[in-house]
Amino acid sequence: MSWIHSSGWFAVVVLVVGFCGGCQTTPRGPDPIRDIGLTELVESHNMRADALSEVWARASVQVTGTQADGSTLREQAQGHLQIQQPGKVALSLGKLGKVQLYLGSNDAVYWWIDMVDPNAKSVVVGRHELVSLDKAGVLGVPIYPRDLIGLLGITPIDPLKVIGGVEQIDGRYQIESTVEGGRFRYQFDAATLEPIFVAFVTEQGTTQVESTLDRYGYVTVVGDARSKPRIAEKVTLSLADGTVVRMSLYDPQRKPLRPAAFDLERLVRGYRIEMIYDLDAPSGAETRP
Repeated sequence: MSWIHSSGWFAVVVLVVGFCGGCQTTPRGPDPIRDIGLTELVESHNMRADALSEVWARASVQVTGTQADGSTLREQAQGHLQIQQPGKVALSLGKLGKVQLYLGSNDAVYWWIDMVDPNAKSVVVGRHELVSLDKAGVLGVPIYPRDLIGLLGITPIDPLKVIGGVEQIDGRYQIESTVEGGRFRYQFDAATLEPIFVAFVTEQGTTQVESTLDRYGYVTVVGDARSKPRIAEKVTLSLADGTVVRMSLYDPQRKPLRPAAFDLERLVRGYRIEMIYDLDAPSGAETRP
């Protein structure tokens, strides 16, 4: 290649670089959002949460993480999620239509039923008034059982428990509200005012679990076709130890739920549980039903 041709290409490069350099722009951040008051944000959220006082949905759950021996954990199961606010939860999971695990909470106790081995069915149970984060960890999510519903973004927020006011973070509205053992950090979509992120932070400032809420869909309200509350049908829980729980909800409905779903004694009898471990007894003592 001649010097003329080389210098010609050099001139083209200089011209292009110079031209592009003049066109460089600083990467844009999120578009500005309007200012909003705490009252408007909380009232909007609570109106939707109140419309979801009872929720039933089919659920698919996938858990990934690292086990104690260093091996990879990857499990998937299907079942049903039932919620009756303020604190009743029933998540039954299994495979091929057979329930193998049952996480639950009612007004008095919380529990984890394990029926993976049909010859060694067991339940771990604790009382709300004696709960600690260490005990709650037996449910797989280190948060007080009564606050599990909050990770789905459908718990009403008491404005008197909000710390400070509304902040704008990355194009989202953020508030923090105190709960037992710590606080919830909420982030809301600026357009819909629906929560898209919830984190549980302990009183010591440690983030125990983060919940990302996505794919909002309408909930069928039995007996009221005009009511159309929405719920996140995709929930991703990221735990401090690296475990990730992904839950997808299908066909969510608001309808009267059967009390049996939250009746531990009835569940123990119905599933013929053989061993009961009481978290509040010395050394988690085993009892027989």
